[in-house]
Amino acid sequence: MIQKIFFIAIIILLSSCQTSKEGSNQQDSENSEQVIKQRVEEIQKELEFAYLLELDGKYAHKSELFDKEPMKGRLKELLGEEEYIVFVSRMEVQKPIEVNEEEVFMEGLMTHGGGTDEAAIIIDVTKNLLWVMIYSGGKNIQVYKDDRDVQMPKRFFDKVVSYK
Repeated sequence: MIQKIFFIAIIILLSSCQTSKEGSNQQDSENSEQVIKQRVEEIQKELEFAYLLELDGKYAHKSELFDKEPMKGRLKELLGEEEYIVFVSRMEVQKPIEVNEEEVFMEGLMTHGGGTDEAAIIIDVTKNLLWVMIYSGGKNIQVYKDDRDVQMPKRFFDKVVSYK
């Protein structure tokens, strides 16, 4: 599925690029190659979490998802360094990863926390957006998201509302 999405994105990219005329010089060719390279990098960035779609039923801690890029960098950017550490500590005991179409959902709780310290994350792979919830001390809920203008996915909304 990841390869299919990437392949389609590349085809769209190449079809949108203008072909060089026969008499074009070397610099035009180099500029075209640079534009293509930049667009490929943009597409890869847009699909940076596509690898998660293959992890349905697996556990995030086994693949150290939160300790590797791009997940680690995006979480630190969204949460800040201190809240990133809090989030990871609340993902020590995890449920299996749930993949529903283009959304990936993960939840966990702190070891020996008795359910009072939990966390959840949902990633919209196609929109490249993250929503994170941190539940602390059995009463405080913090929600973080990349883009405030995009509606929160229902699976994540249901999780947040369950604590109120």
